[in-house]
Formats: sequence, structure tokens, C-alpha cells
Amino acid sequence: MSLIGFLHKSQSLTVFRSYIVIAITIIVCGISLSIRQLYLQNLPPELVPTCGPDIDYLFETLPILEVFMLAIRGDGNCAEILWSFLGISIPGWLMVAFCAQFVYAIVSLCISNKLHSKS
Repeated sequence: MSLIGFLHKSQSLTVFRSYIVIAITIIVCGISLSIRQLYLQNLPPELVPTCGPDIDYLFETLPILEVFMLAIRGDGNCAEILWSFLGISIPGWLMVAFCAQFVYAIVSLCISNKLHSKS
């Protein structure tokens, strides 16, 4: 989103705010998916959803929207923690990054409002 805004180079405050609102929407979706993944990873083994077919098989046999919905719902493979750094798994680090981007976007929006109100 930032790249699109940079390439567009609009001087309009409304366009700038629109890009920030779109970015915030995408960031909130990323935070939501990270929370869902962390939820799956922290379930007790008996509550982890059953494993489904491989993703390649799903792409070959199902429409893409159904594959997306199955990926969101998750299966047993989603509960595995394959990598961690400082005790935090990949979705945890992604949530940290998304939260930092969220704060940056909100601060940018507030600064643009203050600058606009002064002029």
C-alpha cells in the first residue's frame, strides 16, 4: 500500500488519508489472522482441528474461495510451531510487526490531521 501511495504521489490530503485507512484495514486483517494462528498453536492437542488434505490437492480439486476458507479455518498442520525466535513463533512476530505498523499508521493519520488543521 505504501508503494502504491509513493508511486501515486498525490498532494491531496483526502487521498493520503484514504491510503492510510486502506492500510489500517489490511493491518487489522493481518492482526486478526495472527491471533487466529496463535489461538490454533496454543490449543491443547485434543482440541486441535483434524488434519485435512494437502494444500496442493485442495488447489487442484476445489475453487480458490473454498481453499481460502479452509485455510482460514485451519487444520491440524496449523497448530504446529515450526520455528520460533526468543520463544515467539512466526505468527507472534507477525502480530508484533502488524501492531507496529498499526501504531505508525495511526500516528501518520493524526499528524496529517494536525498539519491540515494548522493550514
